[in-house]
Amino acid sequence: MHTSRYMCYAGRGEPEYYTGKSNPVFVWSRDVNSAVSLKVSPIREQYFLHESVTLSCEGNAAESRVMVIRLTGRGYRSSCYTWGNMTGSTCTIKRLQYRDAVYWCVTESGKLSNGVNITILVKPKPFLSVFPPWLSPGASVTLSCEVEHPSAGWRFYWYKAVPDLSDNYSTYRYELLPGSTNGTAEDFYIIHGETQTSQYRCRAGRGEPVYHTHYSEPKFVWSGALDDSLIIPLFTGVFTGILLVVLLLPLLYFIKSKDLCGNRRTRSQDTNQDQQLNKEDTQEGVYCSLGEGDDCLYESACGAEDRRNAYDPESSCNYDDVVDPLSITDP
Repeated sequence: MHTSRYMCYAGRGEPEYYTGKSNPVFVWSRDVNSAVSLKVSPIREQYFLHESVTLSCEGNAAESRVMVIRLTGRGYRSSCYTWGNMTGSTCTIKRLQYRDAVYWCVTESGKLSNGVNITILVKPKPFLSVFPPWLSPGASVTLSCEVEHPSAGWRFYWYKAVPDLSDNYSTYRYELLPGSTNGTAEDFYIIHGETQTSQYRCRAGRGEPVYHTHYSEPKFVWSGALDDSLIIPLFTGVFTGILLVVLLLPLLYFIKSKDLCGNRRTRSQDTNQDQQLNKEDTQEGVYCSLGEGDDCLYESACGAEDRRNAYDPESSCNYDDVVDPLSITDP
């Protein structure tokens, strides 16, 4: 039995009234010995997003014109001219799109080939693991790259992060490890004699041209040994720091001592000024002898400041308390 397409419609009454035709339904045949057959290359159990696929129409039909047709899961039907490159009887899809579809060939006379269902999966991203994550200097470390679909015929590519010399070591780039230029058939990679902390990544690929997966997340291998290139700068930095501290301590002590002496002088000057002011105030309040005149009595009773304000009506000095020298009698 060959691949066939069926439709139906209904009618009633006299004269008969007909409905519209139904959507077509296909009965797909796997018979490749029919008048025309469809072959897919490469043959995969799974196809991934953006992979390239070739669909070829072959058979015993003498017709020279054939076409590859695609029917999507939503019922949209279109020819290779809209989503591929049709050359003769071969349709090439350079980048599979994210949808499931059935493909078949149709001849100019309407003969149909077998149908091929292609399910497209998302582009995989492998998982990288390292063992052991901490290692002694000179020990071996094993990298393992796991892909979600291990039976897809993958080859594995291994990368190590190295400083980018063109960017003053501020960024890193990834270089292929020895022996993985064309990929390795094994999904593990052993590094012997690792001596320093390093970062690794992996990815998988298959086909020709090679279809690559995403890169894995980076993983570190931590080493307990110091890199020889870091030892001298490390000790130089520590020694320089200690030397700076030793040189700065006397300077800090001198500055602190100078501040203390300055504070003492300031307090001493303030004390002397206070004592001088008190002495002047005491001298201004001393009583003078009667022979020096009346002004001296005013100064003695009110003080020097109040005497300057003697003619000020708001002065606080009470001049009624001043004793008239003529009223003084001998007891």
